[in-house]
Amino acid sequence: MAFIAPEKSRDYLAESNHYYNIWRGFRLLSAFIGNLAIVPAMIDYELRYDSNRVRECTENSNVTMMYRFFVMIMSFISIILLIPYRYYYRVWYRHIPLTYSQLPTMKKVSLTQVLNIRKKPTIMEYLGGDTISSIFLNLISPYPWLEVPIWIPQQRETVEYVCYYMSEIFYAIMYVRFVILALAVFNFGKFRDSFSSRYCEKYRVPASATFSLKCYTSERPFYIVFGLLVIPSILMFGAVMRIFERPLHGAINYDYAGNSYWNAIIVQTTVGYGDVYPSSIMGRIANAFCAFCGGIILPMAFVTVGSILQLKDNEQEAARSIRLSSDAAEAIKAALRYNVSMRKSRDLRKTMSNLAVAMKNPLYSNMKDKAMEFRRRRLDMPPDTANVIQIYQSMKSQLDQVEKNFNLLNDQVNNLILLRNKT
Repeated sequence: MAFIAPEKSRDYLAESNHYYNIWRGFRLLSAFIGNLAIVPAMIDYELRYDSNRVRECTENSNVTMMYRFFVMIMSFISIILLIPYRYYYRVWYRHIPLTYSQLPTMKKVSLTQVLNIRKKPTIMEYLGGDTISSIFLNLISPYPWLEVPIWIPQQRETVEYVCYYMSEIFYAIMYVRFVILALAVFNFGKFRDSFSSRYCEKYRVPASATFSLKCYTSERPFYIVFGLLVIPSILMFGAVMRIFERPLHGAINYDYAGNSYWNAIIVQTTVGYGDVYPSSIMGRIANAFCAFCGGIILPMAFVTVGSILQLKDNEQEAARSIRLSSDAAEAIKAALRYNVSMRKSRDLRKTMSNLAVAMKNPLYSNMKDKAMEFRRRRLDMPPDTANVIQIYQSMKSQLDQVEKNFNLLNDQVNNLILLRNKT
């Protein structure tokens, strides 16, 4: 009789994590290459711009099209990488119900919901999410030989026409790609794994890059607000402002890049000195968006700085203890000084018997003030501070023990799985 080996059970959770990492990797690579295309576009713009153009559209025609070909190739590669991204995303999404046996959900899932997840995706589902917006933004780029002039009327003392090239406008729009890259980065991290998805299902929270961004903002506010919002937005709006203001040749010299970045800073911070301002219609539109973003980012920056300067609970306890110890030391030193002065007095008994004479002693008044200050500080302290610290330490030790037991149980389960696979 032939022996039939038992079929090894599939590790659906590992397969799900594998598909999950694949589609996240393709999404990040697509967004990174799309943003990398901004570099040759910027070089092409700076080389082609003719600083002498005032009333007519002129540019340096002796610049090669190589940079624009680089921009086009990178943009199309970014679009092509969206195909495996959406394919593996749908494979991962259909694979989710198979992981319920290894990682159960924290809320009941009906059979209808499982069948809807497991059904074959349609074409529109493949194009879901941010796919269409990513394709649209990657298609907007300065293509080779795209030299279409656009004249926009500008009302100053008289009606003037400002000339832009279509490639310059497309180059300005390319900076929006940074938003896609930022969201792609936040698909990674502890708030975007299988376990966090289960908790999101429990509390009916969509597990997305936006949710991960909010979590990291509350956890690491300084790095997110200043490193991801404040500085990049200033650089982005400063570059866009320079593109739209340079052809006008107004009162502000936007050929110097520092003026455009300074304009973005004073607009976002709502300072408005009036020394730098936009004159063109397109520049004013960009300034309005810059002010809108600044109205959102600036309060977050203030709250972040305030939270950094604010004492935490343990820091407050340490500060209270230090102040109390300092006041106690000052009171003891004042009492010692008073006693030393009393001992040096020749008529010690007379001084001790006469309270009025003792109260006239400045060292006595100082001792009394220090003692009252120590008493007031002691009364201001929370009465159960020590008890709270003891309770916290007890709970922490209990949680550490629970974590050790959980790790031990997890190791035992893994050993049992290995033994089962070997047999």
